Order: sequence, then structure tokens, then C-alpha cells
Amino acid sequence: MQILLQRQKRVFELIEEIYTKTGLYAQLFRKSGRSWLKTTLTDDWTLERQNSAGYELSQI
Repeated sequence: MQILLQRQKRVFELIEEIYTKTGLYAQLFRKSGRSWLKTTLTDDWTLERQNSAGYELSQI
């Protein structure tokens, strides 16, 4: 079984793919500084945008 992590894939698409292929429910988190934030409100963002946001907030 392979789950592809493509930069332009949206978070909700990855969560659906994980469920479809494994039967497991997943929740993604993004590191922001020293905290981990649920991506619930930004599940429509791409993985690339999530990574960029986390990186930018970690630089503050």
C-alpha cells in the first residue's frame, strides 16, 4: 500500500486517501513554533501551503 504525499494535494484529500486505503481515520497537525495545530480549519489548503504556513510561523 502506498500513500502519495504530493505538494499540491489538499489535506482533506490525503485524509480521505488514508481512510480509503487503510480504514483508519486520520487527523493532520501542523507545527507552529513550539505548538502543534490541528489542520481542521485549513483542510482545504494544500500540503505545500500547510508547510509554508508552519515554517513562517516558526520563524517568529
